[in-house]
Amino acid sequence: MVTMQGGVFGAIASSDAVLQVLDAMPRARDSAPAAAPPPVVLLPPPPPRAISGMEAAGLGLLAFAAGAALGARLR
Repeated sequence: MVTMQGGVFGAIASSDAVLQVLDAMPRARDSAPAAAPPPVVLLPPPPPRAISGMEAAGLGLLAFAAGAALGARLR
């Protein structure tokens, strides 16, 4: 008998019926071995790109501001 309680299906059967069904199922060792998964191919990282003049100026300004803030804090 199949029942449902709280959205979960369950079966009620005697232990003899359960063993009979389990014995009828194919065994894992009787089946063919599973194929090996394909090898994982790792792609190389993309090459670094050149930064523009504006990006370089922004990084320089950021470094200057960080240095100035650190210098002011250490006084």
